[in-house]
Amino acid sequence: MMFTRVTKIIAGITVASLTLAACGAGVKQTITSALKSVGSQPYVQMHLTANVSGDGANAAQAASIENVLAKLSYDVAEQSTTGGAISSADGQVNSSITVNVDNTPVVTVIEISNTIYFKFDLTPLTTFPQLSATLAHELPVVQLTFGNRWFELPSSVVSAYLPSKQQYAAQQSKQAAIEAKLIDAITAVIEKNPYTTTDNGFAQTGTLDSLAAGLEPTIAALNHQAATAVGHTAGTYHVTLGLNGATATDASIGITAPNNGANMSVTLAATIAHDATAVTAPSNPTVITQQLLSSLGASGL
Repeated sequence: MMFTRVTKIIAGITVASLTLAACGAGVKQTITSALKSVGSQPYVQMHLTANVSGDGANAAQAASIENVLAKLSYDVAEQSTTGGAISSADGQVNSSITVNVDNTPVVTVIEISNTIYFKFDLTPLTTFPQLSATLAHELPVVQLTFGNRWFELPSSVVSAYLPSKQQYAAQQSKQAAIEAKLIDAITAVIEKNPYTTTDNGFAQTGTLDSLAAGLEPTIAALNHQAATAVGHTAGTYHVTLGLNGATATDASIGITAPNNGANMSVTLAATIAHDATAVTAPSNPTVITQQLLSSLGASGL
């Protein structure tokens, strides 16, 4: 698959949160069960947002960043083409990723059987005052030429720029092994800290010191180095997990750390759904051929 699997994205954002649901069960078992709940159906959708806040000397900088982040969101969807669970579809999954500005899609990318479709609408970008005058002037021209049109990169073209199937499989296997080790390390840290129950799930706050110290041996081993003592890392992390029965419905992870004598916080949040919404190819896209790409390269574009 060209795209990172939804389950892996969610694992990256919520792996810490998933450990909070232990409640007498083994943490490893809890993580496995929670991740399976994400890919246990033929459809899954995830909506991602981020925000930044700060106080004191960081307030103005945080507000400037938040003005941008508040407009941005990301939607990821997957559909098993076998009719069964995504987790057992063996790569037979249609995927889409959408970047939104003020809830309007700016970039949409769809992958179906290694064929890539994409469309962009640059109009919402004009709402960002941070755009330079030159770029703001050029956007309407680009939009008029390419905007709101679907383009297709055939699988034959995509394959020409990808590693062989054997190389890709080896890379995926290596990545999976790394992810598993990092999950185990983070799990071990959070398992030692107390958590609280919420109306529909769990939450936990811990120190970055404990997280850094717990991850160092694993990161060092992955880099084939000896583990070293970790210095003081000021700040805290906060993770939450929402559940509907045994199914994960939302999660977040945030970090608060001192900067310029005050605090700054960054939070990532995800909501998860399993609506029966198909991921399909658009109609009548403009096909981008190998010859076209070669001609663009030759012209210096």
